[in-house]
Amino acid sequence: MRGFSIGLGKGIAGAAIRPTAGALAFASGMTGAVQGLGGETEATSTHSARVGRRRPPRRLQPNTAAAGAPQRRLVPYSLSEALAQQVLHSAGEGRYASEALLHFELLTPPAPSPPPC
Repeated sequence: MRGFSIGLGKGIAGAAIRPTAGALAFASGMTGAVQGLGGETEATSTHSARVGRRRPPRRLQPNTAAAGAPQRRLVPYSLSEALAQQVLHSAGEGRYASEALLHFELLTPPAPSPPPC
């Protein structure tokens, strides 16, 4: 009789513990999935790294409205401005991201001269 009561107790405890453990494992997996979708990790700290941009995002030029509230003006895409803005954002671990871009020069090597005839 003692073995029967021990087995019955283990069965009742297992019937309560197994679904609870399964629910906790499910909740843990869902938490990890949600963090993977929206949260930042060390490997993919920027949206660009996760998505794989084809070009850097455009630079939004500051413009003050009539009321004096700062707004941003959308201008045609310029690769050189976008690259300059990307360098400004990535320099110093993002420390200069809020700085205004005043001037930039895109330096390119000189074109090779044709061989003499």
